[in-house]
Formats: sequence, structure tokens, C-alpha cells
Amino acid sequence: MISSLPIEKPSLRIEDQSCRKAILSFSLLFLLSALLLPLTGCERPFIEVTGPRVEVLEPDFSQVLTDKEVIVSVSASSFRAVDRVEVNGAAMTFVEDGAVWKDTLTLLVGTNELVFTAFDQDNVAGSDTAFAVHLPFGFGVGGASLPAPRGGHATTLLNNLAVLVTGGASSFTGEAEDDVFLLNPGAFNFETVGVKLNTPRTGHTASLLPDGRVLLFGGSRTHALNDIGDLVETVEILDPDSDIIFTLQYEGPPIRRAWHTAHVTNSPEGPILSVYGGRGDIQYSPSPRLGTRRDLQQFLLREERLEALSPAPGPFFNDVPGLAGHTQTPLNGGSFTNRFLLAGTFFVDGDEDNVSTIVDFSAPQGIVTTPTEPMQVPRTRHAAASLLPGYVALFGGTRERASEAIDRTEIFIEEAGRYFLLPPTSLPLKRFGHTATKISDQRILLVGGFTTVGTAVAATEFFTLTPTRSSR
Repeated sequence: MISSLPIEKPSLRIEDQSCRKAILSFSLLFLLSALLLPLTGCERPFIEVTGPRVEVLEPDFSQVLTDKEVIVSVSASSFRAVDRVEVNGAAMTFVEDGAVWKDTLTLLVGTNELVFTAFDQDNVAGSDTAFAVHLPFGFGVGGASLPAPRGGHATTLLNNLAVLVTGGASSFTGEAEDDVFLLNPGAFNFETVGVKLNTPRTGHTASLLPDGRVLLFGGSRTHALNDIGDLVETVEILDPDSDIIFTLQYEGPPIRRAWHTAHVTNSPEGPILSVYGGRGDIQYSPSPRLGTRRDLQQFLLREERLEALSPAPGPFFNDVPGLAGHTQTPLNGGSFTNRFLLAGTFFVDGDEDNVSTIVDFSAPQGIVTTPTEPMQVPRTRHAAASLLPGYVALFGGTRERASEAIDRTEIFIEEAGRYFLLPPTSLPLKRFGHTATKISDQRILLVGGFTTVGTAVAATEFFTLTPTRSSR
């Protein structure tokens, strides 16, 4: 008989444990390698590939350049070596002394778009765009002077290119005047017109109507406006061809504004006057209160009667605070345009709100506002005029006091969406409450204004574009 032998269970030996650990470690290593394999195929995982950084060192492109030829200097930096720098596709020269790239550029009159592109040793590029504005210009003292010093007046270019000046005051704290002055084309001086305003006013608007007459709206009886009772609530029409002026019949809420802006557009029913902002009543009850308005009102001129179309306070411009002493300047020229640059600064107790926006009254969706970069020099009660299509020149102005009058000029350029300062000159004078009127394609007439001590001036100045033979 065969007997069964006991079977012993094998015991786990140290050699077997080591083997299992090795297998487990290898398995984990293989799994980890499989997970990392797609990532290790990238050259620089988790690092974004960026091109060199380009910075313009000179000239100062925030200012208008008067020279046709300019030397441009830029720096280019990267974590890899920079191989070359180009401007508008043309190679710039590397200058070891200073480690900069330079080139001499020939500018066209107007706005020059410059694209600077730097390439590193791996041909990775980085770019920056700048606008170089080349405008040869000049300021000159005008030969034509007002018969009497004025500030806070209104100036209107008539259809025959004569310049009409109405109202104003002789000092910053003075009473409004009722004078009317006229500078005929080719004349050397303003002359006093034989009619006077029915109501003296300053800080008003004088808008050219399609029939050649001038509509005078709003204003104050004193330049130092401190009371609602000082505001002028009558409307006048002046006919420069017949030297007739009369008070227009008005229907609507009281007109209580000064230092506002206005423009005229045509409609099938008649001319429409759109008025924005100004100093006026911002509260009707329980008692009127003087403040800065931010509403827009429109008025229809029909059959020698002005009718208010929008109830006070009227609609508001989106994202535009209350403004007074601002400017509203056509961007595309013409007397009856619908697109304007609205620019001004609201000063109160040391604070300021620097506003610049493009207002389009002709947009299909209604009034559209498009904010721009602010003015480089905050200012109010300045003067502005269209210089070229898409170019607006702003002259002078002040801050909160007469002693803070400004003599700097800047140009807004719609293509760039920003302002460019003119280099400082001995002209224009430091003044505010003056006017700027474009009297020819390349000439703007600056009239009157108040000085740093608050007195009005009778002097005029010309701002002129002066293209030379070397300019293209």
C-alpha cells in the first residue's frame, strides 16, 4: 500500500520578495513614463513662446514732429539674443554704443503709422506700433484786432467767409456786452456792426442756420455766473445780410444754460438745434439749483418759432459726465455735420474728470458715443477747430482759476484715437474763453479771451499749417 506523504507549503523567501518589489517598481516607472512621454516631446513645456519686446526711445511720438526727417531709436530685449529689428519692413542699424537700433525716417505730412518688429535668433518676432505725426505749423499775431477786448464771446463763420463775433465780456468778472463785430474777407480789422444784441450775453452759442442767419442761444448776463437769475432765457436771430436782429418766439421749458455747445442739423420740418451740457439749473423743485448739466436738448426752428422737442432734462450721453466750457468740434468738416469730438474737463475742489469722446448723431441705433484717450493737458473753456478731416486742434483754456490759464496746443487725430501735443512756442498767449475759427483749409483764427489776471484781450492770432517743399 502506498502511503501518502505530507505536502509542505512553500515559505516566502527574501529572494521572492525582492523580485516582486522590482516588478512593482518597474511597472510604476513604465506607467509614469507613459504619462510623461507626450509632454517630453515639447521643446519648452508650460512656457509660452514670446517674441522680443520693442520700445521706442526717441523721438517723443506723443508730440507733433515739425521736421520731415527724424532719427528713430529703439531698444529690443528678449531672453534670447535679438538678431535684427525692422521698421515697416526695412532693416534698422544696430549701434553698439548704447545697444540701440537706429534709422532715419522720412515722414509724410499728417499721420505716419510705424510698425517696429524685432526678431530673435530663432526668428521669433515681437512688434509694436507707433504713430508719428508730422505737421509743419506756425503761430502768428493776427493783423486784425477786435474794436474792444472780449472773452466769453461766440464766433461764427458766415457763408461769405466773414467772421462774426457776438457778445462776451471785458473781464472775467465783468458784465456781458451786447456788441456785434464783423471781419470781412480780406479786411485788416474787425468793424462794429450797426446793430446790437437785444440781450447782452456771454458764454452763449451762435449757430449758423442753413439760410445764412445766426441763432444765438443761452448764455449769462455776467461772466462770473453765480446765480440762475443771471442766465439768459431769450433766443435771438441775427441776419448779417440786412443787419437785422430780433428776439425769436420760444415754446418750451426755460432756457437756462451757459458755456454749453450746440450744433444745427437739417430735417424735413426745419433746422434742429441740439444743445449739450453747460452751467445751468440742475434742479427745478423745491427750488432751482445751479450746477453743471449733462443733458442733451433739441429744438426745432419752424416758422420763426423755436420749439423744444425734448422735455427737460432730456436724454443723457452714456458714460459722459456733466461738462461746461467744453468744445464740440466737427470731425469731418462742414457746417451741418453729425460727428463731433466732445472734449473738456470737469474740475471741482481739486478733482478732475478729463473727458474725450466721439459723438455720432447719425448712427442708425441713435446717438452713439465712443470714448477716446483723454487730452494730454486737462483743460476747460478752451477753443477748438477742425484742422483737417479727422484732425481737431485744441488751444489754450484753463483749470479752476484764471491764473491757471494754459498756452499749450494739442491735436486730436481720429485715426490714432489720441492727442498729440505741439512743441512749446512763444505763442499762443495763455488765455481762455477765446474762440477758434477755421477760415481756410490751413488757417485757424484765434480771437480774444481772458488772460491769467482775468482781463480780456482784443488781439487775434493765426495758427497755420506751413507745408514746405521738403514735405511730401
